[in-house]
Amino acid sequence: MDEPLLAEVVKALDIVVLKRLPDASFALIGAAPDWFKKFHDPEDLASGKGLRLWEKLAFLESFLVDAEEFWQGHASGALASGLWHEDDPSGRELHLEATALSLGDQKILIIAHVRRDYAERQVIIQRARENALIHETLLKEVQKKEILLHAIVHDLMGPLTSMSATFDILSGGGLAPEEIGEMVSIGKKVSDEQKNMISEILSAFSSDLETTDYSTLAPEDAPDAYHVAQEVVEFFRPTFIRENVKLRLVHEEVAEGAWKVIAGKSHLGRVLSNLLENALRYSPQGSLVTVGLQEDGNHVLLYVDDEGPGVPGKLSGTLFHNFVKGRQRTGKSGLGLYFCRITVERWGGTIGVSPRPEKGSRFWIRLRKPVRRRAERRTGRSR
Repeated sequence: MDEPLLAEVVKALDIVVLKRLPDASFALIGAAPDWFKKFHDPEDLASGKGLRLWEKLAFLESFLVDAEEFWQGHASGALASGLWHEDDPSGRELHLEATALSLGDQKILIIAHVRRDYAERQVIIQRARENALIHETLLKEVQKKEILLHAIVHDLMGPLTSMSATFDILSGGGLAPEEIGEMVSIGKKVSDEQKNMISEILSAFSSDLETTDYSTLAPEDAPDAYHVAQEVVEFFRPTFIRENVKLRLVHEEVAEGAWKVIAGKSHLGRVLSNLLENALRYSPQGSLVTVGLQEDGNHVLLYVDDEGPGVPGKLSGTLFHNFVKGRQRTGKSGLGLYFCRITVERWGGTIGVSPRPEKGSRFWIRLRKPVRRRAERRTGRSR
């Protein structure tokens, strides 16, 4: 290829072609494109002396290290730098890409001013980011449905276990007539609970749970944590009797409405049910499980104490993650406590586990109390 034709090719491609000299500087081959001329003195380009490129184009200082290693080890082939940004002396941003070529004993460096390729790559990168976001969203939806499926099974098993315990107690005989009536009443109540649960269970992870702004929940609409705890304890009593584990509910004496919390009533019942079921699973016969409530400033502390073996230290940090199970227990999905955590956190609350000084564990939920907004209080005073 003659020099005039080479010059036209270089100009059309908007590239600069250089040959590495023995002193590590570079000699220009053919004409220099206009953007390259802005980095060098015209006399230096016209004289044909070696150009110290790394002093003008900052990126080349690191790329040429790789290029030297490439030229030393390859008799042929190419090494590309990838795109980089460089500001010319006027402050205009250029998108450049360097390629080191090894042609026998010739060491060639090509620097291209990328325009259309850069725009196309940016479009591809943007599409890749959008696809990554779509993939992440779909993955979360799949995980949510997977958790929902386990939650449905988990929630349906609770009432069935309680009903089974009631029937076991009744079939065992030896009950006084009033005790039989009480067991039948509890069994009927549990049956009704499951009927209601089946109609509501598909909303466990519905958009309502995710989008409801619980922070604006008015006190009159907020659930009473003590009443929820009463219902759950009554619900589980037959199961605890059958397993020979004592169950009690304790609370402080507080003003009316002091147990109101920012939460969803049905989901709070499910969270507490999960914690009680977990406590029963690890409680030895004859031990005691206590459900308690305490005021904690502008929060309510709802806790479940057991007298089991406790939670191993290495497990306590991950116990509320999905698919984490306690030691030597089978048949559970490992999602119960995970469901508790994500539900409580959506309410702005916290959940955790602490070792008890005596023995066993305390699983606790800390929920905010609802606060009447100022506008509502002013309206109340004006009436």
